[in-house]
Amino acid sequence: MSGWRSPSCSKPVRELGGAYDIVLDCQPFAVANGRLVTGTNPALSVLTPKLAIDALKAR
Repeated sequence: MSGWRSPSCSKPVRELGGAYDIVLDCQPFAVANGRLVTGTNPALSVLTPKLAIDALKAR
């Protein structure tokens, strides 16, 4: 794989049933699935903690 934006990276993830989403650089984007919360850049310093708190409240 040559990089995280590479089609060679997203294809095997999708083939195995995973979700692989890409957004423009430094745009807020985070994903929550139950208690699993993930984000990838500094723009998420507000969104990711909010999703984590929401996930914990849903317990």
